[in-house]
Amino acid sequence: MHRQLVQLRNLFHRLDARLTAHNAVIATNIRVLAQKLDALDSEIGSLGERSRLLLDEIDTKMTAITNRRLHTLSVLTAVLLPPTLVTGFFGMNTKDLPFQNTDDGTWMAASVALGAALACYWALRRLRAF
Repeated sequence: MHRQLVQLRNLFHRLDARLTAHNAVIATNIRVLAQKLDALDSEIGSLGERSRLLLDEIDTKMTAITNRRLHTLSVLTAVLLPPTLVTGFFGMNTKDLPFQNTDDGTWMAASVALGAALACYWALRRLRAF
């Protein structure tokens, strides 16, 4: 809108300068129209500036939300990594795995995975990661 109004404003200002010598009544009317276009252009300029400020504020809020979500995802990834490694180790089909021939071996393996997750959580809290 601003680009179109600038062109129209310039046209009326040029016409005003040319018609002043020929017809004073038309020149006065064109001058009034040029002033209205000037006011409209300044209003559109201020609306554009306010819209840019609003978009910047929305962008800042969206960035903050994204950062919080990424932080939560990073903490969850860090906490779930040790249990994933433990379950991957116990999920291998090889001989001589720990707890393979004992009663309640599954529960022991689960407690090792839970202990690894808790140790990671404790370490993250101690380092003030969250």
